[in-house]
Amino acid sequence: MARGGTTGAASSRPPGLAGSRHGASGPPGPARPRAHQPGGPDPPARCPRGGGCRQHRPRVGSGGAGGRGGGADRPGAAAGAGHRKPGRGARGRRRRARNRLAAVHGRRQPRPTRGPGHLRPCRRDRRGGPVDLLGAPVSGRRAAAQGAARHRAPVCPAGPGAGPDGPHQRHGRRPPSDPPRGLHAAGRIRPGPQHGGRGLGPAGARLDRRPSASGDPARAAVETAKPRVHVGDHGPGAGPRAHRGTPAGGGGAAVTPARVCLVTTEILGLTRTGGIGTVNAALADLLVGMGHEVTVLCLNGRRAMDGPFDRWVAHYRARGVALVPLPPPDGPGLDGLWAEPSMARRWQVLHWLAAQRFDLVHFTDWGGEAALCGRARAQGVALRRTRLVLGLHGGAAWAMAGNDALPDSLARLVQIELEWAAPALMDAVWSPSAFMPRWLADQGAAAPQARLMPQPMPDPGPPRPPDAETAPVRDLVLFGRLEDRKGVAVLLDALDRMAARAARDPDAPRPARVTCLGRAARVLGEPARRVIARRAARWPWPVSVLDTLDRAAALEYLRGPGRMALILAPAENCPLTLHECLALRVPVLASATGGIPDLIAPEDHGRVLVPYEAAALADRLGAVLGRPMAPARAARDPAATAAVWRTWHEALLAAPAERAEPAVPPSPIAPLIAPDDRPASVWKATLTSAPAGAVCLLTDADRLAPEALTLLGDVLARTGADLLAPACAAADRTRPCLDSVPASAQAAPLVAGPGLVLGPRARGVAARAWNPDTGLWGLVAVCMAADLRHEAVPAVLLRRDSPWREPPAARARASTLWAAVLPAQRVALTAALLAGLHGEQDTPGPRAADPVRRAARRDRRRARALWRSWPWRITRPLRAPRRRWAGLPPEPAEPPPLMAPGAASDVLWGALLSHSWALAGWTRRPARRVRRLLARLRRPRR
Repeated sequence: MARGGTTGAASSRPPGLAGSRHGASGPPGPARPRAHQPGGPDPPARCPRGGGCRQHRPRVGSGGAGGRGGGADRPGAAAGAGHRKPGRGARGRRRRARNRLAAVHGRRQPRPTRGPGHLRPCRRDRRGGPVDLLGAPVSGRRAAAQGAARHRAPVCPAGPGAGPDGPHQRHGRRPPSDPPRGLHAAGRIRPGPQHGGRGLGPAGARLDRRPSASGDPARAAVETAKPRVHVGDHGPGAGPRAHRGTPAGGGGAAVTPARVCLVTTEILGLTRTGGIGTVNAALADLLVGMGHEVTVLCLNGRRAMDGPFDRWVAHYRARGVALVPLPPPDGPGLDGLWAEPSMARRWQVLHWLAAQRFDLVHFTDWGGEAALCGRARAQGVALRRTRLVLGLHGGAAWAMAGNDALPDSLARLVQIELEWAAPALMDAVWSPSAFMPRWLADQGAAAPQARLMPQPMPDPGPPRPPDAETAPVRDLVLFGRLEDRKGVAVLLDALDRMAARAARDPDAPRPARVTCLGRAARVLGEPARRVIARRAARWPWPVSVLDTLDRAAALEYLRGPGRMALILAPAENCPLTLHECLALRVPVLASATGGIPDLIAPEDHGRVLVPYEAAALADRLGAVLGRPMAPARAARDPAATAAVWRTWHEALLAAPAERAEPAVPPSPIAPLIAPDDRPASVWKATLTSAPAGAVCLLTDADRLAPEALTLLGDVLARTGADLLAPACAAADRTRPCLDSVPASAQAAPLVAGPGLVLGPRARGVAARAWNPDTGLWGLVAVCMAADLRHEAVPAVLLRRDSPWREPPAARARASTLWAAVLPAQRVALTAALLAGLHGEQDTPGPRAADPVRRAARRDRRRARALWRSWPWRITRPLRAPRRRWAGLPPEPAEPPPLMAPGAASDVLWGALLSHSWALAGWTRRPARRVRRLLARLRRPRR
């Protein structure tokens, strides 16, 4: 019996969560239909689903003092009685103010209908509406369709006006019976009485409110960031974990919610700009809209360009995405080359993903993290029920080729080879254009049939107004990262030609301003800012470098009238900057290279595309300056991008997760044990006398893990490999192995160690042609020369007391064996590595370890930071009159290169003696106090 003698189903809500959205105590009251006033409009139609949809969900009152709706025992709370709207008095104002303040400092997650404005200043579009970080308009209806799609009932077919709660939906407000989004985001699900006290996720998916049973801090962070969605097969016998969801928007075919992870080094917010980060942000929003649980694994840890990492965690949590930094390794360290941070990161990613049990994982080709995970899945060692997808954006070898750079370390060479090996190990591979698969095939990499997919992109905002399209082109904007592979050198040469023409002919076309818009890197081996400033000193027009803007600010700059974007590259895959220019209707000139022509409509190729040459670019710029230029049209309809991605993901998740079992049963593996001081000669002698079949080469100091030989036998049968090299742990160090990629195998013994498994064919080759003096390193080279397959097993199956080291004789002889099996493409990689190592050692002048050069670099960093600091910028107008009196030009907004000896020290000394520095001290002191106060408010309450 409910309080006040009301009848109906009893609520099973716990006392702390029942009733109001603020957690007031007391059981809920009955459903309260609105009273029909005599003479008013007819009451709305009844819900055809019995009141279970979002529009017709009944209001739930609360017996608490500050709750919404009120209980039935309160005076005037009977059905049809009017009462004052709750929360309108002084107490409600104080409560809302507390909630807003707590939302600003991360103690209570803001509602998705308010957007990320509580986390950083909310921007407005041209119509005055708020926009989120990605530039998309934020409103109650949009947030309910995306960020809160998993927490609502199906949309009623009778329309938003039917039922007692229709006006709430007409005005874009959430019914009072909906659970608070802050509790959902924190994993504390408000249970409903109709489901036996268990919360519901996307249209019936059960949400688990239990803490992580594994004790893993990273896994606990994922589970507290979002409610966990259990996925199962829908049908008889599936059990209580099987549920079926609906896509965002309430219509369309039913989909099964899945746990999806995006493994990446970039995502918008943590990085200001970047094509990979922008695509990942759009893909995460698209998957959340489909009802999936999305986690983004940040490979760079807690590093962020703007603001603290926790602020972006809260921002993406409000969008329905869990942002998780890659945790540091908590076990034994890695040995040898694997101790490098980039190598250790790949090993850590594999073990983190294996502990999470995702249904689908998206990788990018940069970094090579997908190779180890794909190898473990193909062998059945880990990730057996996780589908792996790889996106071809551009790897390290392609980036170095565009920048005319060389690999400067063995770790970078290993990264290139892992990136080339990853596509063949994935369940699916996609590319935004046909250029990257062709480029990989030309390099000799295994490139399977990649699916061509339109590149997802967050909404860049409204296009330019029509009056801006009729303005003549006056400003040139190089849009993209400032480095060699983005055409900076070609543009500088073209502008030199235009400056020479302007010097000869005053009437020659010239731009009013040239802007380099993008993150600054290196051009021609020097910092991009220094190169641009040196070349621009001879030009008769102003030049500016904007390398600190985020995506929204950069796109807003491009919207200005009279500006034309330049997209230049020697071999580009699918530049997202071109997608954004096409969506904003910004005039653009692009180089006719790589996959750029595939993005532009064929009828616009003649007036938009230009050869990647300085002379041709200068002629085309002279022809378009001073005249209006119509924007180019896209070759694909961007409105169909989301539908294509949804259909593809549904097909991926509908396919069986586990790969087919081997048809051939695994054969037993016999161990061959030799003394640890001279194992190679004993192994060679026993290979011919041992029983037929596969063998495992061990020493008397090795200890195999339980069931290790059984696991290796299953891997042999599953993969059909001839040699298997498991990882080995010695003391507190782990030494994994790499697949036999000859370019890196020629330089270091990374392909084998104790526990090497030889199949029947490899055993026969070793008995005939192996010289024990070359060690296990030479044994793998001999087998590779016989066209046998060698695979590394990314699992620790062997332990020993001392680390394994190849003898000195093997190190001297095995490298020559590997040189004999190098294909032509790998010979070029090895030569590039040798040239890169020589270039690092052949630096002119004293080495970087010289204390004088180190102090000069430190002074330059400090002088540039001082020049860009806000106290120095706000006092700049006070220094302008003194500079005019001294006959000096105005102080530039960006610091000069400061490369002359003592230039940075002079800037620092002059700043300390200036009146501006003393005046800025008065502003620094209160600003420091404000920062301390905000930091104190951001601390979580105990």
